[in-house]
Amino acid sequence: MSDESYRIIDAAEHDRYAHKDWFFKESFLLANNQWAVPEKRLLKELDKKKFYQQKLQELIDEFEFWKVEKIMEFLKWTWAGITGYPKKDDMIKMVKSLYDSIESRILKEEYCFSATGGFRLTFDPEEDNELSLVFEAVTDSVYGD
Repeated sequence: MSDESYRIIDAAEHDRYAHKDWFFKESFLLANNQWAVPEKRLLKELDKKKFYQQKLQELIDEFEFWKVEKIMEFLKWTWAGITGYPKKDDMIKMVKSLYDSIESRILKEEYCFSATGGFRLTFDPEEDNELSLVFEAVTDSVYGD
């Protein structure tokens, strides 16, 4: 495989794309009847909004929120409107609101980010349309022109 990003799809999704002339030329069969398909091809095939919402859900599913809970408790870090320390469900709501605040720019494939509460969600079209989520404990920041 090349440096291109691939998405793993299952048999049900395979049936949706297998009739396309590009599918067997550009995709790779993996174990358990899964396929590695170029993300750029899927992006053209799927509705962009749904595609990026799926990427966001994958980030949420893979993110280790329990570690952030421990850090927040240790630092006595609270959010306005929440009693005690933020829990996983609170954090997921926050991440989804970050996405909502930049979705229109993501769909235009423009570099953008949104950050609050320690979370930073970034979309970078220069990095193969990467959507990334990080937790940062920042005490001060200065933005230049």
